[in-house]
Order: sequence, then C-alpha cells, then structure tokens
Amino acid sequence: MRACLALLVAACGTTTTSTSLFPPDTTQFEMTSQGGLAPQAGSGSTCQPESSTFTYVLAQRALSWTECAAPNNDGVYSFVPGQTTLSAADGSQLVAQLQALAPAPEACGGDFQATFVFTTPDGPQTYDDAMCLVGANDVMDSVYAAAQ
Repeated sequence: MRACLALLVAACGTTTTSTSLFPPDTTQFEMTSQGGLAPQAGSGSTCQPESSTFTYVLAQRALSWTECAAPNNDGVYSFVPGQTTLSAADGSQLVAQLQALAPAPEACGGDFQATFVFTTPDGPQTYDDAMCLVGANDVMDSVYAAAQ
C-alpha cells in the first residue's frame, strides 16, 4: 500500500556513546506523515492522500491512527480512524526499532515528510525530518503493518 525508498548510510565509530534518539522514559510515540507520490484528492475531499497520524501508547501497546483515505474508491478523501492493540511481541519489536533510531549521518530531502514525537514526563521531543533518521523505514513499516 505504501512504498518509501530511502538510502540511509550509517557511519561506524569507535565510541560507545549511545546515539539512540528514543528517550528511555517515553510514554507515547506519535508519527505523522504526508506527501509522496499520491493521487489527487477529488472534489469534496477533506484531506490530502498519504496524510496520516499514528499514536502508540507504550504501556497499553495501543496503536490508534487517522489516515486520509477514499474508502469508497470514489476519489473523495477523508480522515478514517482506526485502532488496535499490538501483541507483546509486536510491541517489543516496535520499541526495539524506536530504540535503534539514530541521527541522520547527512542531510536528506524529498517529497515525503515524516515527523516523530516522543512524549516523556518532561514533555515532547520532536524530530521533523524523521524520514532522514537511520532506522526510520523500519519503524514506519512496522506501524503501517500493524494498522492493516
């Protein structure tokens, strides 16, 4: 359903400092995405195709989302909500992928945009160029697959 192509190159170093962007006290993860190669929304649409927001609450393994879709294949797009509870294994896999996220080794760009937000007791940490993060495709693939 969605295909993202990104070339991410990680540099190897000799330091043992963690480069993970995932705060250990994260309670909630939010991912928004928009853009990319998508059809044009028809007349009467209330959103643009390929616009979506996914929210994962770690303690409950609860994933909820709103995706811009044309449920009747008539070209009229609107936000469609959904929710599921991830299995313990799928929740652990997603958290492991989030923990593996690392800063991008270099700047990147494209027509697809993603934002990751990690909510902690101290407030949110936001990464606006999330598509550029090392490991972002793995996280996005897991979230999209869980929402199917």
